[in-house]
Amino acid sequence: MSRSRILVTISGAMMVLFGTWAVTQAETTPVSITQNVVPDTLVDGTSVADFVGDQTTDNRYYRRYDLDGEFGLTGVFCATSVDYGCQSAVGGSGGTQPLTLHTYCLDDGLPFLLEFLEMQEEVITTVPDCQLEFFNTEIGGCCDSQTQSFVVEIHAEYCSANPGICQNFWIGMNDLGQTAPSYLVCPP
Repeated sequence: MSRSRILVTISGAMMVLFGTWAVTQAETTPVSITQNVVPDTLVDGTSVADFVGDQTTDNRYYRRYDLDGEFGLTGVFCATSVDYGCQSAVGGSGGTQPLTLHTYCLDDGLPFLLEFLEMQEEVITTVPDCQLEFFNTEIGGCCDSQTQSFVVEIHAEYCSANPGICQNFWIGMNDLGQTAPSYLVCPP
């Protein structure tokens, strides 16, 4: 039986996207983009997640980057890595847990609906038990900044269904302002 999902707009999920911006094939420039006003500070108690008891459920956190409109980029933007924060995480028996990161392109003019996202890359990484820490994961994916937005997803496992894999993951956030919303997709 499949479950429907809920999309919720949230405030402050901490992500910084690193990549290269190619105006021409011969010229690339490293760039980092974020929608957090203060991207290097995590504030305890500001995270959100769907949970049952003390275990988080299937939580997917998204950021949508309007490359040309918000950041003034033209040409092709290619991701190289993403920074993200961990408010707290407790892994399974080994003290770690998997996180899955995805990058997507979303054609300009389309609404932010999951069925319109064009996957660019998927990376499965491992996060140790943590408290107010930042992590960096290498990931690729390229979008045309003049016709597409770039989307990053961080998917935390369904801990309440897999207690041997993880207990909980609370993404790092702060309440210090942002220039665009974050999104959380979770079970109803």
